[in-house]
Amino acid sequence: MAGAIAMAAALARTTAITCPHCGQRKLVSRLRPAAFRRCPRCHKTFPDPTAAKPKPRR
Repeated sequence: MAGAIAMAAALARTTAITCPHCGQRKLVSRLRPAAFRRCPRCHKTFPDPTAAKPKPRR
């Protein structure tokens, strides 16, 4: 039972992102935002979709 609770807690801290180039899905931690991510399949770099976007200036 404790294994199921630990697994649920670990999955709650992750989110899936999709590579815009090849469509590969990857689980990443929401607690560690990055400026860029690298796809494990095509090895291309793309901006992190989970990173906070800069607010537009007025």
